[in-house]
Amino acid sequence: MKTKLITNIVLMLFLPAASIIAQEKDTLAAFIEKNPQCVDFNVIYEGTKLNLSADDEFLLVNLSIAHPALQMRFLMQKVSLYIDPSGKKKKKYEVVLPSAFDVKDEIETVARPHEEDAQNKRPDIRPLISALNKNGAKLRYENSVLKLGYQRFHVEMDQKNDLINYYVLIPKILLMQDRKLSERWAIGIFSINDFANMPPPGQEAGDGMMPPPMDGQDSQSIQELMQSDIREWVKFSIDDVNNANLKE
Repeated sequence: MKTKLITNIVLMLFLPAASIIAQEKDTLAAFIEKNPQCVDFNVIYEGTKLNLSADDEFLLVNLSIAHPALQMRFLMQKVSLYIDPSGKKKKKYEVVLPSAFDVKDEIETVARPHEEDAQNKRPDIRPLISALNKNGAKLRYENSVLKLGYQRFHVEMDQKNDLINYYVLIPKILLMQDRKLSERWAIGIFSINDFANMPPPGQEAGDGMMPPPMDGQDSQSIQELMQSDIREWVKFSIDDVNNANLKE
């Protein structure tokens, strides 16, 4: 199904004036403005979507997360996106998303809500998100690492819709060099719980980064998900993704 990408990215505000013209066509904001339609998939848990869009130069991967506990899981734990242009679920191309563990030296803590509000409000995660954006993501392929900085990576809070959005813009030329290209590609979402280094949401971390209490019928299922490894593959038609923004 096709949906429209919605983002609050204002990357140009962070670019030096002299570099705006040179970088404008390569930014996430410019890509989404030109290619607003995406092919979307429901993944992992209710309210989480994988949105894909592409043109001749780039593949955009947008992971949109609704549940507060799962949002904190992704912000706190390492998450990797694996892309296999052969569709065989191989881990040849890995996008490593930054997590709190990567920026722990930049932020000592995320501000806790006032004690009287602690049962109903989540902590202030804006400093964490700012640090993640400064850190950027990494694309690992063969024996190389490509840094994906502010032009190619962004994580944001969509407060209006209560979402956390990850955006990664990947140069397609790297993916198209795969020797076994297929019409149906695969993308994997992996997050391995690392209790030793970064306790997951719901555990004693002592750092103020806990999500709000989980109530309701889904409490048990989301709690089980928080404490388990996430390994999910999605197959998609690269032609459908390439054609998402062609006029009908």
